[in-house]
Amino acid sequence: MQLYILSPILLIALYKWGKKAAGGILVVTLLLSACLFATIMVNDFPVMFKNGIQAQVVQRKIYTATHTHAAPWLVGTMFGYLLHLMRGRRFKLSLLATWAGWLLCLAPLFTSIFALYPYSKLLGKSPSVLQGALYYTLVRIAWPLGLCWVVFACMQGYGSLANSFLSSPLWQPLSKLSYGAYIWHIFVVEVANRSVQTNTYFSNYQVMLNFWSTFGFTLLMSYVLYVLIEAPLEALERIMFPNRRSPPAAKDQLHIESRTEVVDQMDQMDHMDGMDQVVQHEKRSDIQPDLETSANKTETDLELSN
Repeated sequence: MQLYILSPILLIALYKWGKKAAGGILVVTLLLSACLFATIMVNDFPVMFKNGIQAQVVQRKIYTATHTHAAPWLVGTMFGYLLHLMRGRRFKLSLLATWAGWLLCLAPLFTSIFALYPYSKLLGKSPSVLQGALYYTLVRIAWPLGLCWVVFACMQGYGSLANSFLSSPLWQPLSKLSYGAYIWHIFVVEVANRSVQTNTYFSNYQVMLNFWSTFGFTLLMSYVLYVLIEAPLEALERIMFPNRRSPPAAKDQLHIESRTEVVDQMDQMDHMDGMDQVVQHEKRSDIQPDLETSANKTETDLELSN
């Protein structure tokens, strides 16, 4: 929420100073990442906890604090500005470049997910402080960069199956509930955890049951929030701003239709010009025999008079 409040400042800076502001945002991103790395190293904070809950001081300094989440948010802001600069442009990528982009995208994404898997066993070894600091810092840069390539590739027509899957209309209902789910999921998780009065036993079925129950109640609360707040405000916005700009797709379609109409009009004009030329040629063809007949008659009259 704090970053959302600060977003107008960044937008104004990018609008006024352009690339200079983008360079400043890049420097801030690197400084925030260095700050997170230094916090973990100096305080000897573990990034994994296996026995019980993570210490409150660790949770507060490396996860709850706003600045620890600012780096990926700033990466997304920079990528949005880059898309703004590249709007309307098409990039021709070779097959090798496309495959290289997808490999460089999937590598950090899968690394972010599975890098700590060898340390996830309860009785296994834990990562060192340096390893944990590097992972916790770099993953917050690598993950958004991987997502940036996915967006870019899908926009430029190199998404293939990923684009078909992500642009499926089946995701539209969930997309309307995503913000509500973000707000309500912590509340649902807290209620579920605090309602437990006895010891619980771990099992795969119990984990799946907890996940789907939490997911279902989160979507239910999100739907209620959407119906009571988001949908009425969206309708009010449409009433207050009926003449909003059409989306880019509609603009492109309108541009294509206008160009088609112009081409059709030009074809009609060319056709009419061709018809006029044919008519003029026929008139000339009709006039020429009359002229020849008149000339022959004049010559005959002159001969008779002589």
